[in-house]
Amino acid sequence: MTIAVLIATCNRTDMLRTCLELLLANDRRPDEIVVADQGDDNSTREMLGQLDAGQTAIKYEHLVLKGKSNALNHAIRMTECDVIALTDDDVLPPSDWLEAIATVVETHEEVGAFCGRVLPEEGTNPDDYLNLVLDTEPFIFDKSINPISPSFVGADMAIRRQVLIDVGCYNEAFGPGSRLRSNEDGELAYRLIRAGVKIRHSPEMLVYHSGWRGETENVELLFDYAFGIGALAGYCRRAGDWPPSWYLARKLFYRVRQWLYGFFFCTPRWRADARLHLRAFIAGYREGRRDPDEPAL
Repeated sequence: MTIAVLIATCNRTDMLRTCLELLLANDRRPDEIVVADQGDDNSTREMLGQLDAGQTAIKYEHLVLKGKSNALNHAIRMTECDVIALTDDDVLPPSDWLEAIATVVETHEEVGAFCGRVLPEEGTNPDDYLNLVLDTEPFIFDKSINPISPSFVGADMAIRRQVLIDVGCYNEAFGPGSRLRSNEDGELAYRLIRAGVKIRHSPEMLVYHSGWRGETENVELLFDYAFGIGALAGYCRRAGDWPPSWYLARKLFYRVRQWLYGFFFCTPRWRADARLHLRAFIAGYREGRRDPDEPAL
């Protein structure tokens, strides 16, 4: 079994270098690393030229067209490895990450996709993170479990390459830099489950997320995450697919209730958080339902 690690990156050369150095120091080295770069200069290319990759092949492509999903689809086409492992340039993979992936993939032959835990960088405050995955017990995603929950995130994921190709890879309407901003992993999970592919949460797969973001970045990211949930519901509703809309309705009800609690108990933070989510859900839903050939509202 061969494993390729795919990373989409944009203007974060120093963080990418740290991630790559940790990958190359893994107990089980990757067979390939594919870097899809959407940066504004040649710093990533130059850094890769200075990196000692040993026996690991590093493939690189600079893309003019922005969008994380576009970058990942280019990277998928650049490898023929059996398993595609995905992570982000601001992730710190421990030395046993790839060995854990190889073990779960070989052990669970009936499973097509895997995801794992994402913990905070040591010495940082977990409350400063939005996308941690803390589940310590394994489970299989199915139609009774919301596939757009944060358990399935591109920071710590592995998919059999043929499975990914069979479902059409990433939807380039979703994700950072695209029209629908985020939720590229949730949209992929939804299609995988509808295609009958089993997704296993495997806590053995563990990475650490770098704690570089501040409050401003987190607020913007939180809006985009909520926007993506609404966008998936609107996108699927436009195609006549209702389940994500029912999920969104539950999220809306919860946030309205949160706003009311904040109002009655004089808790401004609850009200502000509820308003942000409600605005983002509705804006995302409207954008998801819009025909991309029509002008934006």
